Amino acid sequence: MKIFDPIKHRKNILTIYLLILGLSIYFCSTLQVHYLFENFFPKGDPVYTNYIQFRKSFDIDDRVISAAVQAEKGIFNADFIDQSLAIEDEIKEIKGIEKTSSLGSLRIPVKTPLGWISNPVISRNPEKIAADSMRLLSNDAVAGQFISTDGSHYAIHVYIQDSLSDKENRQLIEEIEAILDKSGLKYKMAGFINTQVNYIRLLEAEVPITSLLATLGLGLVLFLLYRSPKNALLITGVVFVGLLIFFGYLGMIGRALNVTSTLFTTIMVFVGVSDVIHLQAYFQKYLLKGLPPAQAAYEALNETWQNLFLTSATTAIGFLTFMSSSIPHIQTFGLDAAAGVLIAFLVVITLAPILMFTFPPKGIVLERLQKEKKWDKFLFNLYKVGKANHRLIIVITAIIVGISLLSIKEIEVNQKLSENFSDDVKVKNDFDYFEENFGGVRAFEATIVPKKGKKILDLEVLRGIEKFEQWLGKKESLSSVISPAFWVKSLHFSVSGGREDSFQLPEDQDGLEYALFNDRSQNKLSFVNEDENIGRFAARMKDIGRIQAENLNQEVRDWLRDSLPNDVFDLNITGSAVLIDKNNSNITGEMFYSLGLAFIIISILMALLFRSLRMVIISILPNLIPLIAVGGFMGLAGIPINAATSLIFTIGFVIAIDDTIHFLTRYRKEYQNSMNVEMSLKNTMMYTGRAVVQTSLILFVGYGVMMFSDFIEIAYHAILVAVTLALALLADIFLLPAILRVAAKK
Repeated sequence: MKIFDPIKHRKNILTIYLLILGLSIYFCSTLQVHYLFENFFPKGDPVYTNYIQFRKSFDIDDRVISAAVQAEKGIFNADFIDQSLAIEDEIKEIKGIEKTSSLGSLRIPVKTPLGWISNPVISRNPEKIAADSMRLLSNDAVAGQFISTDGSHYAIHVYIQDSLSDKENRQLIEEIEAILDKSGLKYKMAGFINTQVNYIRLLEAEVPITSLLATLGLGLVLFLLYRSPKNALLITGVVFVGLLIFFGYLGMIGRALNVTSTLFTTIMVFVGVSDVIHLQAYFQKYLLKGLPPAQAAYEALNETWQNLFLTSATTAIGFLTFMSSSIPHIQTFGLDAAAGVLIAFLVVITLAPILMFTFPPKGIVLERLQKEKKWDKFLFNLYKVGKANHRLIIVITAIIVGISLLSIKEIEVNQKLSENFSDDVKVKNDFDYFEENFGGVRAFEATIVPKKGKKILDLEVLRGIEKFEQWLGKKESLSSVISPAFWVKSLHFSVSGGREDSFQLPEDQDGLEYALFNDRSQNKLSFVNEDENIGRFAARMKDIGRIQAENLNQEVRDWLRDSLPNDVFDLNITGSAVLIDKNNSNITGEMFYSLGLAFIIISILMALLFRSLRMVIISILPNLIPLIAVGGFMGLAGIPINAATSLIFTIGFVIAIDDTIHFLTRYRKEYQNSMNVEMSLKNTMMYTGRAVVQTSLILFVGYGVMMFSDFIEIAYHAILVAVTLALALLADIFLLPAILRVAAKK
């Protein structure tokens, strides 16, 4: 079937492109980066729904930003405390902040015979401050909460209004940073919102740089391969136009960028480069046969467009399988990636022929191409090596598969929150400091729901909570444990005149009612909701990883079942960390489901294309083995499987299958002409092998840029794609011909 000739209508097509590019530039300027928390979790998921309700009911840790300022002459210094209080007062004035707390501003209300007094936790009196320091450093509720355990940093905790937008959160963080910078003190910051803001900052810096470096790297490699600035600029220009239109499309539909947006650049580069190189190879072939540029460009397009469409379709279908995920973020990634593949294909078949016709290689370049035999010799040598060693290739492949299957079980699945950023990023360094000196950044949080008509502030329920609190406080990974029982004990301490022995639950319900009636703490919503039918349990937790956290959660459930009466209360473990752990676990399973779906759909397409079950197996096998080998590599290299790295299996498969399709369709055509296996394999290697090898080399550069990402997951993803490309290239060059030889004999 003849294809539409873009060269005949080039003026109209170029006019349309100028219009589209103008709109794309405008819509690119509207692109925003967001951390849409709700898009990372399934809609209607009960765990997520419980978390949202929990967030609305309590002053939880996710709404707290912690700023730890360093004291040059020590924390327990009156001048330093006054300076930190002045900082805290400035922070309180920022719009969107509900309250702050710190060691200096913390006061304990105490009821005395003369009335209520409010005692500061730490005195400004130089004669008392030394004694206060010893008392506070030995207090588990203070050390690790308001003071770093190494005694060098003083923490100011800032409570943020709920439901602020990303823009408002960012402005708030910037104002806090400006106040701290003005003070001249060194500081570290932590907190869920702080991490979100820095995530967006890094992404805003990384996406344009990654796109630019990938494009420049592409141009450089193309120049080295072709030794022609014109060819390099032609391919780079086509890819750049596709990228610009794609990101303009994202801006037009109002799609926000996120961490996986860095993958779009390399996906677009892959599709565009692969298609243009195959198209240009045929264009040069027809030029060398003496055809004029216009006819050569059209004949090249007419001969390749069906293959280009098929490879683009299989790639797009592979990405569309992500729509089966329950995670909105993954669904939109798959949909947008598929749209990007379609855009790249359309740009190649409409723009590339026009540019090839407009800027054809001159006579001297054609003469060099005619005499250039290095690639021919290289590809012919690859063919000879494969022919002479095809049995050995199959044996080596079997050995690699065996080793990989043994190594896959070593893949780490214990994700940690701190693994998202590289060590060079400030937010990661701050995270590590809080992890080491403030009891950890992760939070253990749960809701307490009394049973059988009981209330959270019934003495029986509080005693059960206290018992659980004491047991949990012995866990090494937890610190600063608080609960409704802790809050009531502090109230009893206040109404009892501040006696040291009065920090305990009241002896009877009347004493409890008296303590509650005299509450002056203003901290109720940190422990009990407005309706007083649900309580909050919280503790600081080390970043022990998903598996250990799940084990701890199971220990908690087992202890409650065995150590408390069944009719006291239920405990529902919640919090953002629990959601992230659950999400990582779910995404990993869903990614393998999408991979299986991609296998099935692409196998059906191969069956329709080749009308042979044997050819379906031959086309799939060389692309399945690299995925197994990549799994083994992950186990040997200690690369964990998580949301980003699990994507590699589906992405790697749909990328690798493209070259296999090019190879097999060319082989089929050659075999139909010659009916000779070896001649068909040799000609296929000479015609298609060059484009396959060059595409792989270029993609190494594209993904190589991402290996230096400040997002560890993206860096791992790039490494794994590079390994997949290398293995897929070897499979197409050596294993696929070996399988075809064996199949021909049978």
